[in-house]
Amino acid sequence: MSERSADQSPPAAVLLEKDGRFVFYQPDIGVIASDDSIDAAYAKFASARRGFLEEVERAGLTTGGAFVARAAEHTARPRDFAGELKLFLVKTCIVLLVVGAIGALLARSVSDLTSAIDQALKPLKTITLAEVARKAADVAKDAQTLTKQEKESLRQSVGTISREIEPIVDAWRTPPTAISNPEAAPARNTTGR
Repeated sequence: MSERSADQSPPAAVLLEKDGRFVFYQPDIGVIASDDSIDAAYAKFASARRGFLEEVERAGLTTGGAFVARAAEHTARPRDFAGELKLFLVKTCIVLLVVGAIGALLARSVSDLTSAIDQALKPLKTITLAEVARKAADVAKDAQTLTKQEKESLRQSVGTISREIEPIVDAWRTPPTAISNPEAAPARNTTGR
């Protein structure tokens, strides 16, 4: 082999102590051994490691130690500007697709809502002048059947409504203008008297 084999490199083992037993473990190749003393645990670990590496070599395989080191180097190096720009553009496209899909759903729901409102108001849009005249005749006929006291009460109610709505109608007919000097503004008669 042109590369240094894993049995020639020093083991990167972890030593643990649990419940009075010492454990040696090498995570990259998965070898573990334990005993009551550190020396005995290490001897078992070294033997198990040697046996494992011999089996790997007989099979014509590698433990991947060199591959792991190269992979770590590859992930540790920073990305170049072009790579960052590509990643940014891909993320931007994904965001635009998601926003577009949500916008399409909202547009469809708004269009459904407007068509439902249009359907609900459709009967109101078809009021003809004949229907208005018929309703006015109904109101006049009902007004003729009122008693004298009901007619007086209706006349007072209409007068009150007329006095209350007169300033609004007057303001609608002649909207106020912007006044730069409020003291110079002429007084307006809004009551009509």
